[in-house]
Amino acid sequence: TSFIILVLFSFIFSKCTVVRKIRKLISDLENCKARYREYAVRDAVTGVYSRAFFQNWILNRSNELINGMHSLSAIIMIDLDGFKKVNDTYGHLVGDKVLKEIANILKNSIREEDFVIRYGGDEFLILLKDCDIKFCEQIISRIETKLEEVNLYNIKISYGIEKIRDRARLLDYIKKADEKMYKMKKKNKGKKQNAYIV
Repeated sequence: TSFIILVLFSFIFSKCTVVRKIRKLISDLENCKARYREYAVRDAVTGVYSRAFFQNWILNRSNELINGMHSLSAIIMIDLDGFKKVNDTYGHLVGDKVLKEIANILKNSIREEDFVIRYGGDEFLILLKDCDIKFCEQIISRIETKLEEVNLYNIKISYGIEKIRDRARLLDYIKKADEKMYKMKKKNKGKKQNAYIV
């Protein structure tokens, strides 16, 4: 009888161990899936949304991370003036640090329901919900003030603001904001940019 009980106990124990291992494996797989999903939507350097995610969202027009596309009402395209000089002078590690700090400034300058996307090397796109041009200008003012406060290698921004009137033409509005941004960048090009070491 003792032997049978021992065998039964061993059998039950081994089954419990197998179940625990299976549960751990499932948990690890779910964690991996969550990490890969995060990598897919986030820019590795800055932590804001990636352009790949944005393009996929535009194609699908449905994603739980951006609910209510109907509420998008304005976009801001931002380019960092003087960033290339930072990269060329101090290297890409410093450049990455600067990008991350600027991305944090952008995130801290918008509302929780708005989105920052790293659109290119030193270009960022901000998607704004339920706002007007005046509100966009206030965000830009906030960003410029914060950049001046941290003296981040004397980097300034050029930007283009565009109101979204027809959400089916979002890419057209991005192009218009991009054109406005480059016009400003051209004006700013002649201004002296002195690298400031932090």
